[in-house]
Order: sequence, then structure tokens, then C-alpha cells
Amino acid sequence: MGEELQRHAPILDPCPTARRGFDQAQTPAAAVGASSVPGHPPKETSLNTIQPDSLALQRLYCWERTAPDRLALSQPMGDGAMLDFSWAQVADQVRRMAAHLQAQGWEPGSKVAILSKNCAWWLMSDLAIWMAGHVSVPLYPTLASATVGQILTHSEVRAC
Repeated sequence: MGEELQRHAPILDPCPTARRGFDQAQTPAAAVGASSVPGHPPKETSLNTIQPDSLALQRLYCWERTAPDRLALSQPMGDGAMLDFSWAQVADQVRRMAAHLQAQGWEPGSKVAILSKNCAWWLMSDLAIWMAGHVSVPLYPTLASATVGQILTHSEVRAC
């Protein structure tokens, strides 16, 4: 990724609608239907009506559309080297992984495990699993093998 990504100070969020929905879903007022905005009628919403995975994907699409060349993720590669990903590159990678997952022919909602250290590819894999219509099951390399086995069995994972 030899091109220089745009690096700027924080900018206004171009996705305020998605963010507003997330904020309201996290407040107790939204859970009981009260409005968190003075002068507005109560919302017909609950914590169960906004799916966090859909919201994360909506934000990815928004950032891809509004700031495709802006820096999205940086992955340390060792010896001080960094691998940068723009929003367009992240969205492209996520779509490619999601297409591969969909090509497996699994039913929507199938569980797919991610066994990885914390890295840029973890986030992109998580988004790809959601984009493909599946459920991610996070596993960390620090887990004992017996624990990993129990999680894989209990969660009914289709792939890892």
C-alpha cells in the first residue's frame, strides 16, 4: 500500500444518523421508550431493536463513501514499520472476506470463530463475518486449549 493516506486531525463524524441511533440505544431512556431529546416524543425503541453489527457496517459504508482515502487502520509490522489501511481498502478487504464466507453455503446466522491476536485483520474479519450474515465467535490465543474446545463446542461454530 505505497500510496500516502490522508492524515488529518479528527473531523466531524459524517455519519451522525448512525451514531445518534447508537447513543440512544445505549441509554436507559431508550430502553423504556422515553425520549432522550428534550421536546421530542418518546421513541418506540428498545435495546433489542438496534443491532450493533448492522450499525458497525453502516458506519463502515459511510466512511468508505465520505472519506475513502482517509486512514482507517494502522497495523504495526515490526521494526517500526506500519501497514496503513484506508477506509476504501478496509471495505474492499471486508467485502472480499464476506464473499468467501458466503460462498461456503452456510445458513445465515452460522457461527464463525476468529482465533487471532488483536490486529487490523481481526476487525476486518469480524466485519466480514457480519456482512456475510453470520455471527462471530471471538477466541484469543491466550486461552487454554481446553477453553477453546469448550467454546467451539458450546457455540456450534461452523468454521474457525
